[in-house]
Amino acid sequence: MDLDKDNKYGDYQTDYYEEKLEQPPTPPQINTNALEKFSPVNGNKLYEKFNEAFSWMPLAAIVGEKIFCVHGGISPKLASWNDISNIPRPLLEVTDNELATDLLFSDPLDYDIVHIPKNKPNFETNYLRQKSVLFNEPSVDEFCKEFNIKLIIRSHTYVPFGYRFFADRKLITIFSSSGYRDQRNPGTLLKINREGKITIITLLPPPPKSKKSRSTQKKNFQKNNSTDTGVSTDCTSNLSISSRGPMGSEAGLSSQILKY
Repeated sequence: MDLDKDNKYGDYQTDYYEEKLEQPPTPPQINTNALEKFSPVNGNKLYEKFNEAFSWMPLAAIVGEKIFCVHGGISPKLASWNDISNIPRPLLEVTDNELATDLLFSDPLDYDIVHIPKNKPNFETNYLRQKSVLFNEPSVDEFCKEFNIKLIIRSHTYVPFGYRFFADRKLITIFSSSGYRDQRNPGTLLKINREGKITIITLLPPPPKSKKSRSTQKKNFQKNNSTDTGVSTDCTSNLSISSRGPMGSEAGLSSQILKY
């Protein structure tokens, strides 16, 4: 059972999640046991338990009153933050609620594929996923203005370089799985500190044909996510990005500056 986008990169998060379910809150102690396989009976029970937990999880978050974090994207059904709070729980069937479906499955549109007007907010049927909507750049502009948001952070979509901006950098898509499905893509994480300063951390894919043990992956994961990159940003400045070189082959990281 796995919690991440790809079955090779989420095992350490899964171990941590299992421990949080079984133990009181403690500093992260990631289990090093091998991934277990379950019988169909026990596997189905575990699957149901995961879905039960997911049905109560937050669908979105606001960081520092200026950053909107969501898995999919924005929705024409969202008129106020209370609309999200009022989504009935437990949410066992996401598609039963249009707003929840959009928060989890909507996408910024690709103008090379879908041709719709760029001069006004517009939502189109998301034919790629057969559910939810595609939204254009003016829709993002309108959302940020109406909700007083400076940046939307979302994932849900594979992007070859780990992140992609949209709508004049008011929205960023991040993809955290490096080497996704044996591709040579980097993954990306965003680190936001208490002052609202943002660091873009790029997780470089392992060298070709390298075979790192699971325990080594976990150690690197812990090390990477506790590394102080030394990159600071000013939340009140205009959005801009610049890059720095890799921070060492062992860490497998590079960092970039994001200001907004």
